[in-house]
Amino acid sequence: TYVVLLAAMVIMMLRTHTSNNLFTPSLLAGWVTIIITNAPGFSVVVVQLLLFLLPALAVIQTRERTTSSIAHSSDWRAKTGVVILAGIACFLAYQTGRYWLADTHYSIALKAESAFTRSGNVQAVIDGYEAISQAFDLNPDEPVINMQFGSSAAYVAVLSTDVDATASAKLATLADQMTARAVALSPASPSLLKTQARALIFLSALDPAYLTKADAVLSKAQTLSPTDPRLPYNRGVIAKYARRYDQAVNFFTLALQLKPDFGDAQSELSEVATLSAKVKP
Repeated sequence: TYVVLLAAMVIMMLRTHTSNNLFTPSLLAGWVTIIITNAPGFSVVVVQLLLFLLPALAVIQTRERTTSSIAHSSDWRAKTGVVILAGIACFLAYQTGRYWLADTHYSIALKAESAFTRSGNVQAVIDGYEAISQAFDLNPDEPVINMQFGSSAAYVAVLSTDVDATASAKLATLADQMTARAVALSPASPSLLKTQARALIFLSALDPAYLTKADAVLSKAQTLSPTDPRLPYNRGVIAKYARRYDQAVNFFTLALQLKPDFGDAQSELSEVATLSAKVKP
């Protein structure tokens, strides 16, 4: 596509050339030097602008002046074009502003969740949930915003269960739906799957059935990222809490095969071996 574009520019510049005009050949010579410098990768923004501006100058300088009657008759077309372009520019500026504001709220939500993780400040979770709600309203089709919305909802659901069980249940359902929606928007992202699993594990404090969902999500992430030792490790932790000790041993062993110096997996493997020995007669 790039070569076709360059060829079209060359043809356009050659068509504007006349025998007594040295301006176009001069522009063409300068334009060719840009192509040469672009070949090894030496390019900056200003040079790339000249790549398109030089052919435009060649076309503009060869246009003959139109008569005043033609100019007058086409005046309404020019005004219409300006109005259309202005409308498009305003729409693009509006959309860009929405995306920027959504990203700002998303950043606030991330910082609030991090603050809660460090200090346990419940108000930080509430602030983060409100921020990500606004981000979702502005940009509902962004996978990471959907995922963060679900993650924040999961935190609020668990923390509010003693205050308002009904609202907590609704937030838990919302968290499940939003994390699933985020994965549906970007199904090939292991990081989104891991975040979804983390939210589901957190929700298991309300309903242990969420652990089964989390394990299924981690299994899918494993197929996308088979060399990540954290995935079998987390599946091993879930299997341990479900008292499926044989599966837990297999998962922790796989994690250690992927990362032999994985201290957490080694500790969990030892603990599971002890628990398994107590269960067996």
